[in-house]
Amino acid sequence: MTDTNVPFGKFVPNPTNNQTSLQYALADKQTANVQVYDMNGRIVNHATLTGAGEYNLDTHNLSSGLYLYSVEQNGKILLRSKLAIIK
Repeated sequence: MTDTNVPFGKFVPNPTNNQTSLQYALADKQTANVQVYDMNGRIVNHATLTGAGEYNLDTHNLSSGLYLYSVEQNGKILLRSKLAIIK
């Protein structure tokens, strides 16, 4: 993790060309939602995270370009950042 006060790292590697992963650590039974958006604001991927682990995002079906992603818990944004995909 990059910051011990935030239960999430960032997608690594970034930029990516086929797969990237996000490490997270939530308290027991807590959940959070990760959403990836294209630059038009459309959700292109989403998942619910529980506990601690690693979320792997397969980017094969996404076009090259810049994407935004956010991690939310109970309506609060915990993390918002950019993801670059280069093919």
